Amino acid sequence: MCADPQPPLSVVSAASGLGAPGYFIGRDFIDGGDNYRFGELEVELPPISLPRPSIAAAITALAVLQALPQRGLEEALAGVRLAGRCQQLQWRERNLLLDVGHNPAAAEYLARWLAANPASGKTYALVAAMADKDLPGLFAPLRDLVDSWHPAQLPGNERAAGGEALLAGLREAGVPAVRLDDRCPDVEAGLENLLLTSGPQDRLLVFGSFFTVAEVLQRIRDDGDGESRH
Repeated sequence: MCADPQPPLSVVSAASGLGAPGYFIGRDFIDGGDNYRFGELEVELPPISLPRPSIAAAITALAVLQALPQRGLEEALAGVRLAGRCQQLQWRERNLLLDVGHNPAAAEYLARWLAANPASGKTYALVAAMADKDLPGLFAPLRDLVDSWHPAQLPGNERAAGGEALLAGLREAGVPAVRLDDRCPDVEAGLENLLLTSGPQDRLLVFGSFFTVAEVLQRIRDDGDGESRH
């Protein structure tokens, strides 16, 4: 199942070489915004906080496996949640938005979500990412939607980008120096700094990697007082 409308030729060739049936969005199944179609199957997609192409690919996989429920699919989809994907939390009187997005496509989806759901105050971004990612491409879609950028490090993670690499990526993405905190602490210290800097009306966006979100979720669990909101 491929939800990329322009899949790399290597993916198509690999599927062909394996003799595996391939199902590609736009060719075999259609994500028409609010509607999904695969052969004779048509589903009206409810509002959901996950990328619709991904949902369309998941429905296709279940359909091919003949594992779709006989009824209530729309209601089931409306309840789908993925921890760390546009996940909203209330913690210490702050509004947190956690997102594991770590590539330009995920950042573009997150940017659309932020634009459609503006904060009443400022948006602060705490970001740590892997060194092998397209850092400018990860930051650029969010450049004009974040008021204050706070790059952070993941000590002990050999794949993680260091402070200088994160700062270079943000500068290359066009983030103005006046909106950039260049201290680059670790994620936990960065989170504590933002709790002191921000107000109850602000939004704290945490993104860039599964590792980044995992650290923040663990910190919240340790406190035992995080409240999920959707």
